[in-house]
Amino acid sequence: MEILQRVKNTPQFCKVELCFSGDLLPSSIAEWQPFFNSSDNNSIFYKTYGSKSSLSFSEESSETKAGVYYTQTVTFRFPSIDKYRAERIALMQKVKYIKVVLTSGHNIYVGRNDYYQNSKPKCRVQTNQNLAEVTFTSNSITPVGLGPNATGLGFPYSIPTVLIPVT
Repeated sequence: MEILQRVKNTPQFCKVELCFSGDLLPSSIAEWQPFFNSSDNNSIFYKTYGSKSSLSFSEESSETKAGVYYTQTVTFRFPSIDKYRAERIALMQKVKYIKVVLTSGHNIYVGRNDYYQNSKPKCRVQTNQNLAEVTFTSNSITPVGLGPNATGLGFPYSIPTVLIPVT
């Protein structure tokens, strides 16, 4: 059974992006685990500065009488002392979805907790004199799936893009 075989490539986190409106829906691609994986539908994700070394994702399952649910957490840190400090921290409370971009050409989407989102992720911000640490937590009825990005489907992302001058 292929699903139980060893995972051959372990991608790394590249960056985190935040979405404040739009919707994530289950993927409609047949070979793409349709209920678990997501595709974004008119969502605009904004690149967010965050140290790659501080970016983390975790997921934990819990069992209740109603069934299993998964708690998904994304945490990252960024410098926070500038003229936008208070506004930036307040903006974090309005996040609807979080996208973690992977080196494999796929994304992890956090926030789609059912077929449609019925509650946005909880946000906790901790700051000190230099840094802000943001933790987003979402409870979902499914484990987090993947989502393709522009290079994840179609042309393989492993093709080198070296420009060779023509003489």
